[in-house]
Amino acid sequence: MLELVYLSIERENEKPVVYAWYYETGYEFSFSEQTLQYPLKLSSLGKREFIVKRGEFSIYSILKNPYMLMIGVSLAMIILVPKLQSMLDPEELEASNQMFAKPHTESVDFSATLAQMTTGTKPKQSIKK
Repeated sequence: MLELVYLSIERENEKPVVYAWYYETGYEFSFSEQTLQYPLKLSSLGKREFIVKRGEFSIYSILKNPYMLMIGVSLAMIILVPKLQSMLDPEELEASNQMFAKPHTESVDFSATLAQMTTGTKPKQSIKK
């Protein structure tokens, strides 16, 4: 809870009069309560720093950045994949190259797939010549 002092300075007969009330936030405030004695004897709880020092540079803060992590993983893949391929047997390397070189000529019919999903029926098979 914050503890506050409300000051009211009024002018009576050309002389300033100071009224002070003590209250805490969260409670109802009323001017009818007894005022504090003047002069007030207040002290601060601590020194207030208005200028915050800038954080120091750290290489770790750069490495924590998600973009830098993605770049690091990509670079590692660029470096490691060719080295892993050179360690494969020639037969396995040829089989993987053939698998990736094979063109996929099958086209997907989205309208038939959507119709199958919504109605639950199988689409008619077209006869290819």
